[in-house]
Amino acid sequence: AQRLTKVKPTALPLNQRLPHVCRSSTMRPPSFIFIHCLSSLLIVDAFLARRHEGHFAIHGPARDLRATSRFMTTDSSAALPSVGQLSNDPFMQQVQYGADLALAMMESPPAQSDGAQVEELIAAQLSHSDGIRGFFVSYLTIQGDDTAADQQEVPTPLQKAMKKANLDELVPLACMNVVMPTAMKTMHEDEELQVQSSITANRGIKILANLATLDAMVKVNCDAILAVAEMEADAATTDDGKIKYWIDFFNKWGYKDAQKNDIAAAIKEVLSMIQ
Repeated sequence: AQRLTKVKPTALPLNQRLPHVCRSSTMRPPSFIFIHCLSSLLIVDAFLARRHEGHFAIHGPARDLRATSRFMTTDSSAALPSVGQLSNDPFMQQVQYGADLALAMMESPPAQSDGAQVEELIAAQLSHSDGIRGFFVSYLTIQGDDTAADQQEVPTPLQKAMKKANLDELVPLACMNVVMPTAMKTMHEDEELQVQSSITANRGIKILANLATLDAMVKVNCDAILAVAEMEADAATTDDGKIKYWIDFFNKWGYKDAQKNDIAAAIKEVLSMIQ
């Protein structure tokens, strides 16, 4: 893979500095070897319903977004997407924008004005379903061990943007972003995909725990998911709407005892972080 040399940040605006900033040579935009198996992420549930059998129609050697990412080129005229693009463009473009913004959050050292700009752009992307799915496809699956998603805390621009997000859309999708990659750890046969699913699940746990400070529905959903994961098969009847929802969800994706045990452990971790 092409390596880019890190250079000293200049006084240029953020959208002109970013092409030169890739803090870790191991950090890459989302690999298509993982997007190839988007079935591990229900942030793209509607997309998966159409593509599940084809696994995004990407086959063969691993591929990534490096060649198409505006921030992985040396073109200093490259620009961040606009608020209008982030608010209106369809899902596949939102995936690219998510990669751009995930890399933007790793700009070092971030100026205060730069952070406000990135926050505004992420908030625009998180205002609708396609944007939420697109952002988190990239943020949660970007490869490397020094990405925005791997920092000890959720990056400040993202924390602030989530406060302005469409929480009715974001909360259930964030729950799915823990459940599905956790389940895929034992459903994948490919070892590399198992590892990537584990990384994605851990990143999703951090996001979900942070969201719990913004919306009480995070705990409501987590309690329901845990109840379903620990429920005996012959006891799967209830009048609770949330539990019914997650029973149907588990059945839809064919989760067995191995997946349910892993999901229960992941949700307990989230609950331990928010209680």
